[in-house]
Amino acid sequence: MVSAVTTLPSVREVQSAVPHGYDIIADEYYEPRHVTSRNFDTATRAYLREYPFSYSNHGLALDLGAGRGRLGEYCGVTPTRIVQADVAPNMLTLPEREQALGRVVADALVLPFKAGAFTIVAAFLFDPFNQGSFFSEVARVLNRGGMFIGTIPHYEWGRALRSGDGKSLHEAVFVLKSGERVTRPSILSRPEQLADQLTRAGLHVVKNEALTLPREVTLVSPDIEMPARIMRESVHRIPIVQLVMATKV
Repeated sequence: MVSAVTTLPSVREVQSAVPHGYDIIADEYYEPRHVTSRNFDTATRAYLREYPFSYSNHGLALDLGAGRGRLGEYCGVTPTRIVQADVAPNMLTLPEREQALGRVVADALVLPFKAGAFTIVAAFLFDPFNQGSFFSEVARVLNRGGMFIGTIPHYEWGRALRSGDGKSLHEAVFVLKSGERVTRPSILSRPEQLADQLTRAGLHVVKNEALTLPREVTLVSPDIEMPARIMRESVHRIPIVQLVMATKV
């Protein structure tokens, strides 16, 4: 099964890879103080628990932009099927990570995998590489009948948060412990734009859903509270994540 993919690297090989822009964020990314990201996690986890999707129980599964991994937590995919890929080497060596068959330093826009190598491709928060070539690569490496599942921050949430004070709609700002502000690409798309991109890549859209923060969540990011005020809506009712699922026909 691994022969369908490139040779999977050891941890030593991952650590020696060329650093990427997200490496500076890696050590802090999963900390609770990054409440916006944790709220995104909670919204995604809650939706997939309430509406689990049906996927192939055989073949390899690719977790793109994996960080420390989400395919097991969100979708219950067994570790022996999962290949974790991330362009930032430090993300792939984080402790307390999900187990996987292997880890690969890879650019989501130019994947180093054979065509049809995977029955599942997942990309949770793929906004850093939300471009046409990403969808084309997903379609290429998916087996016929395979499933893609992905999320990005919701367009309306992002527009309300980022449109003021000369901020770019397509950039996210992370504030590190040191106080340094780190800006990284975060390309948002309207739901209809996502559907169009997936269709153009040869995928059939089966879900295109706006996710909200569960009502039981009391620790809410200021970056969600402010858009809620602008939109004159409850923090538990504004869309914060867009989830898409599509199959390769």
